[in-house]
Amino acid sequence: MDKPKEDDKQLEIRKDANPELHGRCDLHTHTQASDGMQPPAENVRIAYAKGLSAVAITDHDTVSGVTEAIEAGLKHGITVVPGVEISTRTEGKEIHILG
Repeated sequence: MDKPKEDDKQLEIRKDANPELHGRCDLHTHTQASDGMQPPAENVRIAYAKGLSAVAITDHDTVSGVTEAIEAGLKHGITVVPGVEISTRTEGKEIHILG
């Protein structure tokens, strides 16, 4: 019997994904490009495995992880929404603007 391919393993995870998440997305994730814990491609793989239809990469003050995420999205068939979380200050308070 042939050894399962890595893509086959990921598709197997996808079959068990929560059907209530179909058509849903996470529009605010961070990667190692800012203060997240995973590389951009891993964020995309996790979103795919959980059954999400799309995931946004919204790192703090950088879009450096977007290209890797889009490439992973094409591989897994999940939409990647490029974004950024811009840090600024107003009236002495730090605020973040998601865009």
